[in-house]
Amino acid sequence: MKRIAIVSPSGKFYGSEQVLFDFLSTAQHKYDVYVPEGDFYKKIKEQEIHIPHLFSSVKKLYVYLAMKLLSGKLDGIYINEGGHIKFLNLLASLFPNNSFYVHIRLLEDCSAARLGKMRKNISYISISDYITQEVKQNTGIQCYTMYDIYKPSSGVAGINEFRIESDTVRLGIVGRVTTTKGLYDISRFCNYCENNPTKLHLEFNFFGGIDNHIPEVKDFVAKVETYKNINCKFHGFVNDKKQIYQSIDVLLHFNRVEALGRIVMEALDFGIPFFSFKAGGIGELAQQVGVIDYMIPYETGWETSFCQQINKLVEQPKRFVNDYQKAKERMKMICSPQIYTQKLEKIFYE
Repeated sequence: MKRIAIVSPSGKFYGSEQVLFDFLSTAQHKYDVYVPEGDFYKKIKEQEIHIPHLFSSVKKLYVYLAMKLLSGKLDGIYINEGGHIKFLNLLASLFPNNSFYVHIRLLEDCSAARLGKMRKNISYISISDYITQEVKQNTGIQCYTMYDIYKPSSGVAGINEFRIESDTVRLGIVGRVTTTKGLYDISRFCNYCENNPTKLHLEFNFFGGIDNHIPEVKDFVAKVETYKNINCKFHGFVNDKKQIYQSIDVLLHFNRVEALGRIVMEALDFGIPFFSFKAGGIGELAQQVGVIDYMIPYETGWETSFCQQINKLVEQPKRFVNDYQKAKERMKMICSPQIYTQKLEKIFYE
């Protein structure tokens, strides 16, 4: 049996680490997992199934892994994100008879400059067809496409219970407030809503850290404080997903280059409808779960279209909630931990 080591470039417990943790929870094989200091290490240690190893120096880690490959104690290495690709490329060139695997999760990891020369003993895995096509277009490399795991929460209310308690619609925007997460279009939409008030009062709730060191972010936060017709609340990073989704009625997402969109999986799980652009990984996921018709084309007047969808949801919720409930059930199949684990371990071992 091949011996595969797993490397997580991040020690935090965000989206990609949650996916890896769910994989480890359902895996049929036992793994040595190399991870930096942080919450993720503690989670794996508490699991008491796999063996976590801390590392503080990336270079020392890959020297250590090279020694294990050289001694025959290790047959392959899987990296959960693309940030360590240059080290993986180096090992793949030094050990052409060993197997290496890298998961491409971000658009910035799809470039030829990042991925480098294609190695025959590296398997490239992507989280959406959107990312697969970007990699192929930029490098000629063909990826395996595997949608991320989403492990449903227990005891979560269904979308069929959707209702607006007052004339205030609580809109949620989940993720860092930064230029790479759709800030330009978020700002455009907030300005539009401020200048075109409706009978509904719109409350924007931001959940995520604020990159105040970026001038555009700082200017945006300062500007929304001057608004009279809409209200914007910045909650910072909130770890409790239940707390987030109990605080909003609708999720909005404005990043057109999102690789997949775990955020919309969370929204469906917690019974919250979402609206986004027909673009990137979120548009692809919306297509897969059957709510693509509710997504917004990125064209002139898209701000009006977003507002129209919100108004329709409030005024005639039955059609929306039925379709989003069906989408939730489809998501459970598409993003099944068991299916994901079987596919990934098949790549490792067969």
